[in-house]
Amino acid sequence: MNNRHETGQRKNINNDNLVRHTHLKSSSMKSKLLFLVMVSMICVFTSHSYAQEKQDSSVIYLYYRSYAGTLDETILFNEMNVTTLKLGSRLQVTLYSQGDLQIRSTNMYGGISEINLIIKHGEKYYVEMKAKGFSNSWTGILSQVDEATGQKMFGNQKWPLMKIEEDLDQPFIQPAQK
Repeated sequence: MNNRHETGQRKNINNDNLVRHTHLKSSSMKSKLLFLVMVSMICVFTSHSYAQEKQDSSVIYLYYRSYAGTLDETILFNEMNVTTLKLGSRLQVTLYSQGDLQIRSTNMYGGISEINLIIKHGEKYYVEMKAKGFSNSWTGILSQVDEATGQKMFGNQKWPLMKIEEDLDQPFIQPAQK
């Protein structure tokens, strides 16, 4: 009789352990499920944010055609210094502001070229710069080109690529004053 009582107690102890183990498994499953739901929500918000970012931005693809020489050109957007480009290089600028944009190139010889674009969200702009001149009168001449030409020339993988993203705290295009 004593053995039965001990066996009965063991069964109760085992049942208690089983209940605790099931509770722990259930709690663990709830944590995993909560984690998956949170990751899913982050993915949805991130993809929405990325889609919104693509819609609320535009891209300028500028390339400096290389023939010969080592002329560096300083690139300015609405009088703000963006970078310096060497012959045979590419610049990709993502803009979040929109409106009138003057792109200017200058060099150490005093050469200046500029073009004006009206930037709109969701658009792509291709700008070519060609070196013109002799000796110390070189100038990088800017011109907007069609998308097919721009894609072909900008796609030259031999040319170094620099990517710049507009700083939202210091946009290249200032909002119009009301």
